[in-house]
Amino acid sequence: MSTALIMFGGLGAVFVGSAGLQLIHAIYESVRRSRFNRQAEQMSLALLAQRIEAATAARARRESAAPAWNGFRKFVVDQKEYEAENIYSFYFTAHDRKPLANFMPGQFLTLQLKIPGIEKPVVRCYSLSDCSRPDYYRISVKRCLPPPREKKAPPGVVSSYLHDFVEKGDIIDIKAPSGQFYLETHKQKPAVLIGGGIGVTPMLSMANAVIESDSTREIWMFYGVRNLREPIHNGYLRELSHKHDHFNYVVCCSNPDPDDLQGRDFDHHGRIGTDLLKQYLKTNNYDFFICGPPPLMSALTQALAAWGVPKSDIRTEAFGPASVPKPKKKEATKAVAPENAIKVEFSRSKKSANWDGTSNNLLDFGEDNGAIMQGGCRVGNCGTCEVAVLSGEVEYNCDPEYSDLGEGCCLACISTPKGKVVLDA
Repeated sequence: MSTALIMFGGLGAVFVGSAGLQLIHAIYESVRRSRFNRQAEQMSLALLAQRIEAATAARARRESAAPAWNGFRKFVVDQKEYEAENIYSFYFTAHDRKPLANFMPGQFLTLQLKIPGIEKPVVRCYSLSDCSRPDYYRISVKRCLPPPREKKAPPGVVSSYLHDFVEKGDIIDIKAPSGQFYLETHKQKPAVLIGGGIGVTPMLSMANAVIESDSTREIWMFYGVRNLREPIHNGYLRELSHKHDHFNYVVCCSNPDPDDLQGRDFDHHGRIGTDLLKQYLKTNNYDFFICGPPPLMSALTQALAAWGVPKSDIRTEAFGPASVPKPKKKEATKAVAPENAIKVEFSRSKKSANWDGTSNNLLDFGEDNGAIMQGGCRVGNCGTCEVAVLSGEVEYNCDPEYSDLGEGCCLACISTPKGKVVLDA
């Protein structure tokens, strides 16, 4: 072979090798640009999703913070429906036939009832048990029976009245939906809904809202009852869990009847606790919503905190004096000597009395001394007990959850006087 051919062949190899390197470089640059473009596109989509979520959240806050009416409005009992042992649902439509205010799933209604034999109207709060509908509100009420160890105690005044006397066509005074315990429907973070007994009512509202929004947000619903005579909408919730992969439903019975079969009628024999939750949840990275009897709520909030769930991810709801313990801002009030008693005046009622520290709050104190006052949840949630402080100062026993308090007003159900005080009540 001649020297020229050898040189030509060598040059050809060099050219081929150079072209190959250029081709490889071009392919690499193309892949790199494509990857960069995909990452940029993903970042843009993520930013757009964040903006949409923020806008939706702002709209949701506006809707929940702007009730359609102030004070009480008249509603008609459109339907009274038996749900389960000692539980009825009540459907309310507006007497004036005007549109209803939207609400966030988990919020409640405040009812004012004129009960025969009771001098002044009685106010109570009940969670809405369905998501926002254009033509009705629904609450589900359990008859409050005497505790097992206090069988001589009277049954619940308002729940008994609703069960025994309120019928279709009756008129009820109702405030617009409110409350700080609700599921933010624009969020996609997985959520755990825990309802004990009749505490399932706000969870029904939340579950319906998620399903009807066509969201694929992961939802776990744990429903704790004593036996299968107690749950409401059990078949409906089972059906939801079969139809929607992202909705999971677990029924727990603490004291099932002999005919209640585990695996067929319910899923877990026992109470709801973190040991049970860990069997179903892969992580603790959920928003937890809890509503039920005080022992359940207190135990769960403590157990979830011990599991490492941030306080901001645990939300609870309870009505009545027996609630989940809240952080105290000051030590419990102690009785004081008569000479150190604090004068409290109720200007509208023309009543006054000396605060000696033995009452839990100014609402109880006013009622015990003949003042005309309103109370609903009695734990600082609903705002029914809001009253203007004409002079003096008060302090709270715990942090209020009601956020629409007027300037110069206080929530009497969680307030005590710091000194002489005059209330517009």
